[in-house]
Amino acid sequence: MLSRRHAGALTISGFEMAKAITGVTTHEAPLTISVITNDQDMAVLKHVVSEALARHPHAPAYLVAGHGLTTWARDVDTLKRHLEALEFLLSCRLNE
Repeated sequence: MLSRRHAGALTISGFEMAKAITGVTTHEAPLTISVITNDQDMAVLKHVVSEALARHPHAPAYLVAGHGLTTWARDVDTLKRHLEALEFLLSCRLNE
């Protein structure tokens, strides 16, 4: 739902849970997640994702509008931590 409400990017701040994301050291730091338009043409989608990552290089995730969350990390345990934290943070944002 958030990916349909927010075009371009979504910023979350003020939640302690954000510190579960690698590189985030304070709950006050804004975490900006790109929201990209879905496309069935993978070459176009690749270009759009590359541009989004260049705009927000420190966020370990992006949302594809109407599709879902993509996240990554250096290992599986960190990936699971990122996923749980992002699901919580996005849920909080949805309920604002």
